[in-house]
Amino acid sequence: MKSAKKSAGNNDIVKRLKPLPEVLRELYIISGNNCAMPDCPNVIIDYKGVVVGHICHIEAAMSNGPRFNESQTNDDRRKIENLVLLCAGHHGIIDSKQHESAWTVERLKKIKSDHENLYKGGIDSLQKAFDEPYKDSTDSLSASWPNTFMTFYEQIPDSKLDENDKHKCVKDVRSYTDKLSNVPNDVRKFMTAVLKRSFKLHGPTEYIALHVRDVEKALSISTAKLLSLGDDLERYGIGIIDDRAVGEHDHPHVMIFNPSNYLFWSDINEFCKKTDTEIESFTIDIDFALLD
Repeated sequence: MKSAKKSAGNNDIVKRLKPLPEVLRELYIISGNNCAMPDCPNVIIDYKGVVVGHICHIEAAMSNGPRFNESQTNDDRRKIENLVLLCAGHHGIIDSKQHESAWTVERLKKIKSDHENLYKGGIDSLQKAFDEPYKDSTDSLSASWPNTFMTFYEQIPDSKLDENDKHKCVKDVRSYTDKLSNVPNDVRKFMTAVLKRSFKLHGPTEYIALHVRDVEKALSISTAKLLSLGDDLERYGIGIIDDRAVGEHDHPHVMIFNPSNYLFWSDINEFCKKTDTEIESFTIDIDFALLD
């Protein structure tokens, strides 16, 4: 009878152990609910609460798997350092024999590290939420606004305003940033996703308006959740779900208001492209002083 294989350097018989609950908890939090592969839009848990992603081993759990490290113990293989959350497609790719040489341990650890660093504050934030359950999450925001638009005009010269209109724009943007400073983070994240979707579908446009069905499908959110977020946009004065301002279209659209009649989100997006700036610098960090 053939005996079970042992790992070199230890007495463990190689077998797959389930990750501990506390390890899974931390892993899901620092994943940001996204596949760790760069630019992959796939979620780990869908809007219905179904786990659609995979828990993947960087160094295989079993001896016949990719990147198996025989010097590890079974317990080492289920530690968080050896686990990464991926969508089903990318899990299949990294574990494929055809692509095995391309997906080294070093490469996968770098992908895991880069992705999880984006959400590394998640555990501390979650703990803080338990310790301070009624703390206003917007208290930490520090909005800024432009005064000269100097850098913006250098990058987008066609948008240059005369002094009178520039004064009006500064006033508008100051009011807009004050509104954004009171908007909870999840609503600003939704706003960001709508802006990005609009830029992707429509390019530079004067107004941001996306069909509600497109938003539901592209962002994987339910109708009820979308309506709730629409109420939030309207409550904070930064957008609306409306069917009256989209011309001949019969169906409701998610609309995001521009910071000013003199400064459109499409202009800011073009500025971001030319200066290698993320749109989140404006929507999440509320740092409109970058335009100076």
